[in-house]
Amino acid sequence: MSSTKRPETGPTLYARNATGLVRALPLWDVVLFNAASTAPVGAALAVTLFYIGSSFPRANIIAAILIALALCLLMWVAFALLGAAMPKVGGDYVFNGRILHPALGLAGNVAAFIAAWMAAGFWAVEGARAGVGPVLTIIGTVTGNPSWVAWGARVSTDGWVFGIAAGILVILTALSLFGTKIVVRVMSIMYLVSLVGVLISIIVMAFVSQASFIAHLNAFSAPYTHQANTYQSTIAGASKAGLALPTTSGFSVSNTIGAVYAVLGGAILWVWWGVYMSPETRGGGRRSRQLKAILGSGLGQGLIVLIAALVFLKTVGYDFLASASAGHYGVPVPPYFNFFTAVAVGSKVLAVLLSVLFVFAFFPATYINIAMCHRAPFAWAFDGIAPRKLASIDERTHTPAVAIILTLVITVPTAAWAAYSSSFATVIGLFTLFGMVTILITGFSALLMPWLRPEFYRGSEADWRIWKVPVLPVAGAGAIGFAIFCMIDAAVFHTQNGVSNVVWMVILPWVIVIGSALYYFGAQAVQRRRGLDLSLVYKTIPPD
Repeated sequence: MSSTKRPETGPTLYARNATGLVRALPLWDVVLFNAASTAPVGAALAVTLFYIGSSFPRANIIAAILIALALCLLMWVAFALLGAAMPKVGGDYVFNGRILHPALGLAGNVAAFIAAWMAAGFWAVEGARAGVGPVLTIIGTVTGNPSWVAWGARVSTDGWVFGIAAGILVILTALSLFGTKIVVRVMSIMYLVSLVGVLISIIVMAFVSQASFIAHLNAFSAPYTHQANTYQSTIAGASKAGLALPTTSGFSVSNTIGAVYAVLGGAILWVWWGVYMSPETRGGGRRSRQLKAILGSGLGQGLIVLIAALVFLKTVGYDFLASASAGHYGVPVPPYFNFFTAVAVGSKVLAVLLSVLFVFAFFPATYINIAMCHRAPFAWAFDGIAPRKLASIDERTHTPAVAIILTLVITVPTAAWAAYSSSFATVIGLFTLFGMVTILITGFSALLMPWLRPEFYRGSEADWRIWKVPVLPVAGAGAIGFAIFCMIDAAVFHTQNGVSNVVWMVILPWVIVIGSALYYFGAQAVQRRRGLDLSLVYKTIPPD
């Protein structure tokens, strides 16, 4: 009788016998964390409505949102099932590295890490540039107070933008050091506060007719535009400038398909981000819990964005949205939904309230990215492919303190880059695509897990059948198709996505894959000289 001896999982393999993290997060906080992972609804609407309005003016926004939701479903299920099967710190790094190969697990995780690193700096800067600055300008404009308008212009300058962004990063770092449960709860509250503003806007705009909105807009705008009918003059100015509008030119299939990627990246894509928090989630190893956390947040966020878009477009109109988003509205405020909601009812109080609530969205949008950056290096160090100091845990707060401080050190310069350089728009356009590498590799893990690692699959939370059909491989195939679609869509519409040279968009993600793989084999060689066979680490599931 023969038997297969499993490799020991003691301190000779891992940094220690336990991660030191604790399961402190309830389901509701994880749902809200996931929902904020792309962006809280207010920020998501700004991207979905106004970015698409200027970049894809003939897009059918409602169709684009529905297509994006349909494309995401199988991909989300793949992450939920794999996250439940291996609810470990590191998320995709752990399950991709154990199912496929550690080099691929590291490659996908590094790609996501870089995307999160860049996004953390981006959202911190947007907190100033799209949040604080415009809020002051809107308040000053609707109340007729030029001092507020001047302050809005001042804090929108590069130095102020960087200072505010750095302050946001420092605040979030301090909260993170106090404990994961504390910071996630604070972010949940901020997400809900910002959501209140969106829901108020939806309710208000649902009961305002387009004729009433136009009358209020014209009355408010006249002192700035010196036009009796600013609504029509805005549309006329856009048409004169050559902007093709839906009413005159019809909806475009091409524009709509291009807008799908914008909806994905700006509103709903990243709700699987919670897999990085699985070891800190109560019931993180249960399939039902992961499905609720990911599908609940994704579909919930998507539904709110869809309803908001329907209501907003009903009241404001496609042509005006596209024209204003393209810069043809002559009032010195950004054409955000909260501003137009206040204009629609002529309320200064509502304008101030909605503007302030909008700012709260940028804190959770920044935090979810730095949270990933905290956990990825921790997971690498725990497995022995990065300095073990990064796997240090504060015994009192159970937080990866060294990794948290490292994240602050690397994200502050990123915020400076985003604040001072116009080239950062290209960087975000490129690095957002890195997440597709993670999704593609995860898709292959889900597709092949039953055959490559049956000992991990059989009887696990990923071993789920509906009408005798195994769900995980089907979800994996869907995730692969999703990633390929996004890569092609981003490349075809690379100019609208902020990237002038499509070659970089096609090649750069694979440079990360190759570089990560080379790093892994280098780390493996170093550890082998120290007497440790690193490949044995990936034959086991890490301890909690």
